[in-house]
Amino acid sequence: MRWSPLLLVVASLLPQPAAAIPTRTYYHRDFTFVYYPFRAFWGHEAAQGHWAFWNPYSHEGTPTLPALYPLELLHALSSSPEFVSWLLTLHFPLAALAAHALARDLGLRRPGALLAGAIYATGGLCLSALDLHCFLYALAWAPLVARALRRTADVGTAAVPPAALMVAVVLSTQAVEFAAQAIALGLLLAAVTNPRGPALARAAGAAALGVGVAALPIALMLAIVRESSRGAGFPLPVVLANSVHPFTLLQVVVPGLFGRLVEGLWWMRRFFSIGFPYFQSLYLGAPVLALAAVGVSGVPRRIRFALLGAGVLGLWLALGPWGGLAPAVLEVVPVRAIRYPCKAMLLPYLVACLFAGAGLDRLRSGAGTRTLRWALLAATAPVAALAAWVAWRWDGFARFIGKDPELALPARRLLLEEAAVVALIALVIVALSALRKTTPARSALYLAVLVAADLARAGAQINPQVPPDFYRLAPPLRALSLDRIEGRVFSLEPVRSPALGEFMNAVAAPGGMWEAYLTRQLEGAYSSAIDRVRAAEDIDRTSLAPHPSSLADAPPSMVGAFLPGVRAAGTAIVLALDAIDDPNLVLFARFPAGPPNVFVHAYHLVGALPRSYVACRVLMVAGARAASRRTFEGDFDPLRDVVLAEPRAANCGTTSVTLSDVDTDTVRQTLHTDGDGVLVLRDSFASGWEARLDGRPVSVLRANGHYRAIAVPPGDHEVFWHYAPPRFRIGSVVSAASLLCVLGLWAAARRTRRPPVL
Repeated sequence: MRWSPLLLVVASLLPQPAAAIPTRTYYHRDFTFVYYPFRAFWGHEAAQGHWAFWNPYSHEGTPTLPALYPLELLHALSSSPEFVSWLLTLHFPLAALAAHALARDLGLRRPGALLAGAIYATGGLCLSALDLHCFLYALAWAPLVARALRRTADVGTAAVPPAALMVAVVLSTQAVEFAAQAIALGLLLAAVTNPRGPALARAAGAAALGVGVAALPIALMLAIVRESSRGAGFPLPVVLANSVHPFTLLQVVVPGLFGRLVEGLWWMRRFFSIGFPYFQSLYLGAPVLALAAVGVSGVPRRIRFALLGAGVLGLWLALGPWGGLAPAVLEVVPVRAIRYPCKAMLLPYLVACLFAGAGLDRLRSGAGTRTLRWALLAATAPVAALAAWVAWRWDGFARFIGKDPELALPARRLLLEEAAVVALIALVIVALSALRKTTPARSALYLAVLVAADLARAGAQINPQVPPDFYRLAPPLRALSLDRIEGRVFSLEPVRSPALGEFMNAVAAPGGMWEAYLTRQLEGAYSSAIDRVRAAEDIDRTSLAPHPSSLADAPPSMVGAFLPGVRAAGTAIVLALDAIDDPNLVLFARFPAGPPNVFVHAYHLVGALPRSYVACRVLMVAGARAASRRTFEGDFDPLRDVVLAEPRAANCGTTSVTLSDVDTDTVRQTLHTDGDGVLVLRDSFASGWEARLDGRPVSVLRANGHYRAIAVPPGDHEVFWHYAPPRFRIGSVVSAASLLCVLGLWAAARRTRRPPVL
């Protein structure tokens, strides 16, 4: 069946067929707020021949990883939103083909492997991972990683190089949690395939070699994590946030259990610590679970128990505190740098897909029909119980999900509709299995088509697309030329806007779309990097910024509280969706934002501070947070004083500074001072920043809690700042050496296979 890969490609795109052609773009959640801004920034830099490791446009400057995942290198060709979206879409066919390859390697016949690949690429977890980009990358490669590591156990040394490269690719995605599950599953499968010492050594060696090849992105990421809030470990509630609540496991068989986020229909916030699920959907469907139950006995014994063990372990981890995980992570700091246990759902998800494919193979051979019916009954029984609860005890159910019964009537209607669809599908499957005149192979084919159609139906709402104009600034905003000002721009988050809140309460519209669009228009979150606009603190959605954010989440009513911090960041312009009555803000532009009666307000900040100055008085305070607080005390002069952790001479009287940005990670300054002083640059401090004063290297100091500074003597000087990412050299050396080892092993394997010359 040479056409079977093409069939898988088509099946993987069924939930969103329009995404197959790069004419539209995604907009939902992290794609707008984080992923596309980063890719647009990096693509712009790469097109100019610059490998950017520092992003000066977000969060007052922050380290950033360049595109080290191989497929992201294509963003250097185009960083348009439709092209970036299309590259993400291509990972659905890749996921389908990868799962198919693993299933075939584990002994499934071609029809079962095709179904396993189709389910893997169109199930809820895979479709939901698109919003989280790096997790979609890792999910697509995970089956290939597991397959490659397993093959080292029975193929021999020749399988080590491809396995190492697979491990390196999945690690380059930065989705550490998914990559770790893929590697662990591959090592487990290798161990049960051939438990002998040499085979295990080959599998472990391939994994270690893959880590070595990926040493550069790993080293760069570890350096960034060390200086971020992740470095010290998140508080336990943050680590365990977005665990899978046992009740929400019903979404595996009820796709609309949480509502439809993109339509503005959303409930059950009480089950998620941050108000919404990390993965929008966990849906597989009752037919898939029933097929998986049939397929368990169709897999070789050792492989069966390995897969079951991996799936149960992943589910236990995903449950977080509901599974008793809390004590295990309480004191382990490296583990506490990782959050959201729901990420462990990859293992049970992949295992269910593989068993479902095996179940189809058993049904085609005429076995497992009775098991299918009983398993289908077991999978649909909770759905029937949910429907009865919603239909006859609606008030109690509404209180359970934390909603007013009258306001949550759309939830009741949608849940009953979903339950009816689940029941109808179950009845059709039972009818198919009871047909006497239909061969088992044909019945299995009908069942596979039904499963694919059900998954396409459920996934159609998960990743909406819009025209690319969604990411283009409105003409009045472009006319402000915010990329040309020396100072920074601060924007208030649209989600905190009373004006937008009134609009959303008055009309039924997808809230996520308007929030994403207006965040882009206000240069909020990380969107400022698209237009090369220097932004003051914004929400640190990645928890990788070099200093914590304290400003961007504030509502307009707290203007008096946040303006001192905004001013200290060198902000010149404030953008908001609401009129702000404050003498420190002077309105200079107002124009429609998009929604009716919602406007963008642009304010000049009175008394804006320059991005750089020479301090002539040093105040000594230990600790970054304490130093930052000291700058807001009444006797601190933001044009003459600096807070340092160590003493420096400062007795100047007259100073002047000019500043020019050479590129994203290089700054040049000239200055004059009539005495000793400290040159302060209101850009984020981070390890890796180097400074040269008149050509001589000097120490870079942490100023005012989170800015950069150097000590300067009297006279005229030139200062050159440059960012060299920490651990870049050691990571490059280890990656290069490991890659040479891989190439050497590959060459040796080719020589071994070459027939002797007679």
